Amino acid sequence: IRKRRRINQFTKPGKILDIGCGRGLFLDVMRRGGWSTVGTELNEETASYAIKVYDLKILSGDIIQHQLPAESLNAININQVLEHLKNPHEVIEECHRLLRKGGVLIISVPDLRSPQFTIGKENWFLLDLPFHLFHFTEEGLSRLLQKNKFKVKRIKRFSLEYNPFGWLQTLLNISGVRFNLLYDLLKTRELRGKEMESIKLTGIVATLFLLPIYFPIALVLSVLEPLLWKRGGSIEV
Repeated sequence: IRKRRRINQFTKPGKILDIGCGRGLFLDVMRRGGWSTVGTELNEETASYAIKVYDLKILSGDIIQHQLPAESLNAININQVLEHLKNPHEVIEECHRLLRKGGVLIISVPDLRSPQFTIGKENWFLLDLPFHLFHFTEEGLSRLLQKNKFKVKRIKRFSLEYNPFGWLQTLLNISGVRFNLLYDLLKTRELRGKEMESIKLTGIVATLFLLPIYFPIALVLSVLEPLLWKRGGSIEV
């Protein structure tokens, strides 16, 4: 709902595309706010869930292959997806083609120059190798957008959804607890799969012991990150 309000500050409700829409929760929120919605999703099982549960229009595969009409959209959302794509530059070009004059493109990605990465290095939760094919910085993403005739109006360096947990899981990883254990424990039962088989009781106990220590530290660092260092583990442009 907060993101819907931010989008509404720049453009009136119209048609929005969510690239990598997952299970469709964001599109459902936008539709309830008066938007016409369409999404793309590479995972067919996830796309089927969005169609079945939320009755959404979801296109399978890459956005470029569908050749949607030019200047047919008021807004496009790419939330923690661009770094997973094999062709991020081409996708940004396509977004410019699809947006109407005055349209809005919202992108959120992990920032490789954030203190989270500087401290965490290979233990950084949002590094997510090998699933992240590209790694962006705030400056690099801004240049990519400007190269494709976009104007960067606002950079949001704090994300309640990603930054506190990013710090928390990174600190746990640095401590030597099984890599990304807390994240795996918090996944839905369908997403956990066979990963649960490798989780040992000692790792769970260690995580529970460290949580009350690291959680307040993670919150403080999440607040200080944009204030002192002008960076964010996850940024939204």
